[in-house]
Amino acid sequence: MSTLHDALGSIELDGALDLASLRLAHILDAMSEGLVIQRASGEIAAANSSALRILGLTREQLYSRTSFDPRWRAVHEDGSEFRGEAHPAMVSLRTGQPVHDVLMGVHKPDGTLTWVAIHAYPVFESGARTPTSVVATFRDVTELRQAQLASLRRDAVLRVALEGWPAALVVFDAEQLTAYELNTRFGQLLALDAAQCAEQRGAPLTGILARLPLSAEDHRTLESLARGAGPAQRVTLADGRVLECSAFGVSPSGAAVASRVLVLDDITTRARGEDERRTLERRMRELERFESLGALAGGIAHEFNNLLTGILGSTELVLGGLAPADPARRQLDRVVEASLRATALCAEMIASAGPGAVEVRRLHLSDVVHRALRLLQPSTSTRVRIEERFERELPWVLADEAQLKRVFENLFLNACEAVEAKGGLVRVTTGAARFEARDFDAMVFAPRLPAGEYVWFEVEDDGVGMDALTQSRMFDPFFSTKFAGRGLGLSSSASIVRSHNGAIEVASQPGVGTRLRVLLPKAL
Repeated sequence: MSTLHDALGSIELDGALDLASLRLAHILDAMSEGLVIQRASGEIAAANSSALRILGLTREQLYSRTSFDPRWRAVHEDGSEFRGEAHPAMVSLRTGQPVHDVLMGVHKPDGTLTWVAIHAYPVFESGARTPTSVVATFRDVTELRQAQLASLRRDAVLRVALEGWPAALVVFDAEQLTAYELNTRFGQLLALDAAQCAEQRGAPLTGILARLPLSAEDHRTLESLARGAGPAQRVTLADGRVLECSAFGVSPSGAAVASRVLVLDDITTRARGEDERRTLERRMRELERFESLGALAGGIAHEFNNLLTGILGSTELVLGGLAPADPARRQLDRVVEASLRATALCAEMIASAGPGAVEVRRLHLSDVVHRALRLLQPSTSTRVRIEERFERELPWVLADEAQLKRVFENLFLNACEAVEAKGGLVRVTTGAARFEARDFDAMVFAPRLPAGEYVWFEVEDDGVGMDALTQSRMFDPFFSTKFAGRGLGLSSSASIVRSHNGAIEVASQPGVGTRLRVLLPKAL
């Protein structure tokens, strides 16, 4: 270092060099990095051409300055003043230690800001314990600094975009499948705070996704999406939230995909709305089917009833003209008997199409069911055990008692038949409770029932139960699982309940039993 000091110093001060020093001076002057030698006093003793170019100063301007000269207008990375005593050359002179890679911003005389990375090396004379000078080398890193700032700005914009995105996002390396960045919403899915999210950078994506509370199948779906397989998919979290998941690649300037982004969008509200719409559409179709079948049955029943009226009238006239002992009377009596049975069947068909005239009054549902049960019990098989649970303090309902008894009779007799073969229990219960609008989604004939308090009676048995197909058709006219059944009892019951603005709740499993609950709105 002494040779360097002597060579450059001699160029400026003495103007005479030996051959070796001259060669060294030319080499140093040709360096792309700037080089400055300062004495212990801070005075600049020598500088190469690159130093003058980088700092934008002439030799005279540079040599007239020390590190403490206010004309430097040097700044730190954060924009604060870079004071003279903190200059790397001064620190090296003061401590006797080298200083490396100090970033300094220097304002040139034309006002532009140049960023330099500085190294400083102390120079000791033979046997000296303190430096007599210092050599500072520096390179222009303005372009690198600008690129770093641009990268920081892009990173800041990316973070703002990630945090502002309404969905949970994770950005990851497309080849290594390691995470670059997780936004706060993704962290919330993992129950992580911001600091913990930052700790996931560089972690394997599969490990991150494994922390999501999903089923094994949904985990496989997410991993397939992350690898670029398939369109958007839906997965369900353990708490019931529905996420729509998609992924897309990011490639710079048409190159191969370098990064991918996995997007998890919470669409729980939308998914529930879609489910509710499908449920409503299904129930409306069922209602339309029931109404059309009922109208058909009712129309046919009316026509048959008219024909039967003529048959009965004509038969009665013929019977009236016959002697009591006439052999034809027996055959005509059979005609009358068959016509009366057909007339009763027509009445059931008409009832399934619509309940007809309704005599509505305020009723206590437990009393109505109790009276109906007392009439049916004597004819019930001894193999059927009946259990009653009547709630005495019930709100009033507005209903036709005869029609409610008919509904109860149909449900009760079906329950008895379900357990009669092997014997079993039939439980009859009444009660009242508040129901929300969504509670009616799975019930029969209740597409628009409002939330509120409803009074109910239910008939439950532990018999053979019903499968899903049977449940879907149990209220259809003429559908029956009985060998000799007509399939009009439940159909007419559903029509009566619907006319009372009520609903029927069905719960049944094969081999377990069936529970049917009839709900009626509380009287205001």
